[in-house]
Amino acid sequence: MDNNINEFRCAVHPVLQFADICQKEIMKFESNIGFCAASDSKSSSDSKTLTLLRFVSKLFYKDGSGDPLYASIYMKDKGIKSIPVMNFRGNRFNVLFFNAAGTFYLASHLVQYFENSKSTLNFTHRYILKALKDDRILAICRALGIISKIITEPYLNRASDESSTALSMGNVYNRLIDVLKCCEENPYLMLKMLTFESLLDSQTEAILAKLVVVLRCKCELLFKDFLKDGKYHEPSNNIIKKSASCPPNNICLERLMAKVDSKFKSAPNCNINSIENTIMYSGNKTGAWLEKKSSDDKKNIISEARKSNRSNIKIMKERKSNLFKSHVAIIRQREEQQKKKLEKRSKHKQDILEQMRDIGIWEDRNKINTELEKCRTKTQKN
Repeated sequence: MDNNINEFRCAVHPVLQFADICQKEIMKFESNIGFCAASDSKSSSDSKTLTLLRFVSKLFYKDGSGDPLYASIYMKDKGIKSIPVMNFRGNRFNVLFFNAAGTFYLASHLVQYFENSKSTLNFTHRYILKALKDDRILAICRALGIISKIITEPYLNRASDESSTALSMGNVYNRLIDVLKCCEENPYLMLKMLTFESLLDSQTEAILAKLVVVLRCKCELLFKDFLKDGKYHEPSNNIIKKSASCPPNNICLERLMAKVDSKFKSAPNCNINSIENTIMYSGNKTGAWLEKKSSDDKKNIISEARKSNRSNIKIMKERKSNLFKSHVAIIRQREEQQKKKLEKRSKHKQDILEQMRDIGIWEDRNKINTELEKCRTKTQKN
């Protein structure tokens, strides 16, 4: 019997790591250019470009600091029917790249909106306006947008395809790395794919060259099992058969957890068990299945469900009790460790005081040198 377990990563989550690695590279670039709006930034952990993208998202989706009503109307008046910017809240995947493309596309309209249609600007508006007037920040947005159109969006479409399998993503991973290598050798190609000859610029090309390198390195690290000499590069028929039912991603679980969070926020006093049951009842279409049953079968099913519910509640209570006890045990262990640390520190201080009483305080350099010569070991000298 074959007891080997095949392990696969979610194919969608690497997009998050793509964003992280690109942001680190962008922060290096921004530190070199000395972006003028740096003093206005409230977050030191985010790059100035990411702060801009967050603020643009707020502009269209958040009342108060943003201006979702009039900003959207202004864009529609300019012929932009759909805002090409996602809300940062509630979205995770490809937000950095997608919003960078949208922000670059809307840049000139946003500048006109703030300068011609707003009498007063708040912190968010001022930051956006200042950033959009900086050609270097626009070049970063443009580079990220190009990566979105050529790399991350096509990749995300394939990674989100529920009809494929985790093992079949190997071809996608290899193709992605091949494309990145090609772009690394000639980043000008990425520009030429999406822009006219007259719109090409060296600054965007330079940023793309750096981002493509870090993306390629990250991909080779993440997808090493699917590359040459990797265990899934040329899988055996046995592995193909065993992994045929494994999906390429765990988006389904992500969506379920999002539903739980959403329902819990709307009804914070509701029992988690009830929320999960509601989601399962809806997702599994239990109501429609039950309607197809005869009246006698319905009664039996509902009766059995009620009986089993009591035992399920009992199991859940026991589980909660055990979790509570284990958490309390962890807290007690931490308290004990902290107590030992304090005792050790106190003893160390006491030892130092006793040494000071025995040896006295060395107030001048000659006294220090004389006493150190009497010490035999490094520990005593320290």
